[in-house]
Amino acid sequence: ETWIINHRAMLNDFFVNGVLEFSVSCLREGKCEVALPFLERALYGNPLHEGIYAQLMEMYINMRWYGKALVVYNQACEILLREMGIVPGPRLSILAGQAKRKG
Repeated sequence: ETWIINHRAMLNDFFVNGVLEFSVSCLREGKCEVALPFLERALYGNPLHEGIYAQLMEMYINMRWYGKALVVYNQACEILLREMGIVPGPRLSILAGQAKRKG
């Protein structure tokens, strides 16, 4: 049974990395809305992954949905503090600052 747990974790890592790479491509092509459901799904299964929060925030900022970017930031703050006792790293804080300034 241990092998299936390891295999599931490996597949999850492949999924998350693929979604992050896909979302970068969508951002470059100006098609952020295409990546949003994939990022949301990845975040649902990996609520402690700061990279997913950051990519979602970048998408929302690029789409000029500054309020949504701040909602994602606040969600990250809440979950990371509750589950790990930490605050988001500098990348998320910088993105939140951008959203506040532009919004």
